[in-house]
Amino acid sequence: MTDTQWLTIERDGVRLAVRDFGGEGPPALLLHGLAGEAAEWGETASWLRRHRRVLALEERGHGRSPRAPDDVSIQARVTDVAWVIESLELGGVLLIGQSLGGHLAIHVAARHPRLVEQLVVVEASPLGLGATGADRQAAAIAESLLESPRGVNVDPEAAARMLAAAIANDAWSEWSRIRCPVLVVRGAAGRLSAAEACRMESSGRSARLVEVPGAGHELHLERPADWEAALLGFLAGPPPARSERVSPGNHAEVEHLLDSLEGWSRRRPDVRALALVGSWARNEARPGSDLDLVLLSDDPTRYLERDGWAQELGAKRVTPPTVWGVLTERRLHMPSGLEVDVAIGSPSWANTDPLDPGTKRVASGGLVPLHDPDGLLARVNRAIDS
Repeated sequence: MTDTQWLTIERDGVRLAVRDFGGEGPPALLLHGLAGEAAEWGETASWLRRHRRVLALEERGHGRSPRAPDDVSIQARVTDVAWVIESLELGGVLLIGQSLGGHLAIHVAARHPRLVEQLVVVEASPLGLGATGADRQAAAIAESLLESPRGVNVDPEAAARMLAAAIANDAWSEWSRIRCPVLVVRGAAGRLSAAEACRMESSGRSARLVEVPGAGHELHLERPADWEAALLGFLAGPPPARSERVSPGNHAEVEHLLDSLEGWSRRRPDVRALALVGSWARNEARPGSDLDLVLLSDDPTRYLERDGWAQELGAKRVTPPTVWGVLTERRLHMPSGLEVDVAIGSPSWANTDPLDPGTKRVASGGLVPLHDPDGLLARVNRAIDS
């Protein structure tokens, strides 16, 4: 394919290489795996460019991007992808990631929902193996990979550090936050286990699973026709429901507030779960839509009788409690005019044996866990889906 061009996007002194394959339609951004390169997406681009403008990022540590950057953390790589999307003014993209690129794509979609319209995860999982022995495991895997012809695409030391960060990271909380349509593609002879892929499908709010018979880990290269059928079948489905009538600034404010709420809830041992519900959880928000949350605490009275927590989150005013069944609502008025309705209750709201009709009604309208260390909200979603 000759009619392509290379773009360079600089962020904090790191010059990221992006291959633009051209094409018609909305943008698609492709992320390769460890020791991969943009060129491996050439065959995919040859047919996808009939439907999308196709771009492929060469990640830091790979290809034409800097081979030995100081920072190869997940956060740095997530920010790279977001920066590329925003710098090229792509808007919401179809984000496709294979292997380590798929793991990265999960984080991007969870942390920057307004930048990702659809997500495709190929032979990758949110599963982390824990920090114990991560460096040793990563070094062994990277060493074996670098002995292959693909090893020329990556710096060995950067590869080991990058892989160690992924191995030590469990991204299931990120997975549960993803609100866009998702396709999970597994090779029957690949590294993503059937059990893990099924868990991804069942625990994702809008996830579909396709298995490619006989395919291995690099199924996009090994079985290109099956890969094409899987991806185009997904794209032929209903378009994403994200409202175009909410301004980018409004999306950015909500995204920032959700990130703040997630960190805030993690710092409070009494907070057992925090969920986004309502129109924002369904990607159907409109101008003037409230942001609706459910907060489950071992001590709900501290949020019903005190206002300090609301002020800590930036509210300029908070209304007195209003009782709605087993939940009690407080409305936070933010300086921008955004109104945040927080329904507060105890963890018993999430009981699933049996599932309370009120809980079912709220969760059926969209429930995205923001903080769910004990899996209370995940069980509610599974009960709704069953």
